[in-house]
Amino acid sequence: MTVKQKIYDTFHPMIKDGGLLFIFLATLLVTISMFSTYVFRTGLWPWHKALLLGVPYAFAWVVVAWIITDKSVFRKPYPYIVIFVVLFFEKIYWALFYNLFPMTYRTISGSIGDALALRNTNYAIPSAEWLNLLENANNLFIVVEFIVVLALFVTLWSLVRPKDFEKLSFLKTKRMILLIISVILMTVPLWIWRAIAEIGGPELIRDLFRNIDWYNLLFYGIPIAIALVIFAFVITNIKSKAKNILYLVILLSVLIPHVPIYDYMFWVRSSSTVTVFSYFFVFAAMYFVMFLSLLLLSKTKYIEQ
Repeated sequence: MTVKQKIYDTFHPMIKDGGLLFIFLATLLVTISMFSTYVFRTGLWPWHKALLLGVPYAFAWVVVAWIITDKSVFRKPYPYIVIFVVLFFEKIYWALFYNLFPMTYRTISGSIGDALALRNTNYAIPSAEWLNLLENANNLFIVVEFIVVLALFVTLWSLVRPKDFEKLSFLKTKRMILLIISVILMTVPLWIWRAIAEIGGPELIRDLFRNIDWYNLLFYGIPIAIALVIFAFVITNIKSKAKNILYLVILLSVLIPHVPIYDYMFWVRSSSTVTVFSYFFVFAAMYFVMFLSLLLLSKTKYIEQ
């Protein structure tokens, strides 16, 4: 069988049953979510930014969950509701914090007289009380992130491999251990940044890696990439050697947007239209191949038909 025939045999049924269309939809939703972060990158989390970030992102994973669900599972709404709610809450977490606990200020001299009026100048800084709230919120977010990722991964696993969840047997399997490891790795970047904040702040990382400027890849890309590969292994249904290629594709889909050529491109105000477009094109392409890989790993009918 030629390579062309293999590609046709894989993607033709995917096009026919709408799987590829849903992958495009999920990719578009994730891109809209991230683009809203770029458009509303100023200000302390207004509600419109939170909603435009949270709703498309959460719904994108609902779409992915829908298409990778095993056909033997009756499509009850509860798993998809769980996925949407936990991801939506994660994305609006900081909007909730900044709106429930507005920043309070003090003057550099320590007085509180006109600090609020001077908050947009160099004469007022956040109060110690508010900074303490912010630190607690950062610590709590690590716990929230762990619970959110655990809920997402376990729910997706139950949809893809429902037999693993008969009589709670999944709790005693090696896959459960691997899943916990992947969830921990997903929170590693948050732990690292909390530790850095205690030691010397983000400037410390820039000083350590100012010559190679790869800290974003090292502390964000690598742990998350490994976590998603482990998760992909947990939900894999195919036995073909193609699964190893798909694991590699998932790994690269996470790592590529974090290489230095894209670092900070997303946030620089002076970025040209071409630069911004290039970033979002790569971003969307990487999410597309990751979602596609998860679909191919979870469904035997595309590769092992």
